[in-house]
Amino acid sequence: MENRKRRWPALAAGALLLAAAGTAVAFGGFRGHGMHGFSANMPGDAMAGTLSLRAAYRLDGLSDAQREKLDALRDEMRQDMRERMDAARDDRRALRDAFRDRADVEAVRPLAERRGRRVTGMILARARVRSELAAILTEEQRQALRQRGAGCDKRRW
Repeated sequence: MENRKRRWPALAAGALLLAAAGTAVAFGGFRGHGMHGFSANMPGDAMAGTLSLRAAYRLDGLSDAQREKLDALRDEMRQDMRERMDAARDDRRALRDAFRDRADVEAVRPLAERRGRRVTGMILARARVRSELAAILTEEQRQALRQRGAGCDKRRW
């Protein structure tokens, strides 16, 4: 029984760290950008820290059709990420409340698993947007974006 009491804080801390690490990766990694790593619900930026819609708008030679597609992608991502961020906030609150109430591991497990599924969804949404953005731009435009961001992030696609 005593061993079980010692294990609970370690498991709880591990679950919290795992959720935080997964969130950081989903939002662009540990680069000091905070929520800007994936801030589609913030005005003007759907993918800072990777292939950025904001940066794509600044490219020379965008056609009107490309701009319309970028607008549609930005609007879609804003709504999708707003919903995902709201759900993630609710998950964080539920985990915080469970820890505050000193819930056991079995009570925390479904909350942590749900949080993990949400982080996975954010990562997949980010990959989808990158793919759609790449399809909108020409190879020359994608290369220009890579060159612009080379100084801030070496992990470009």
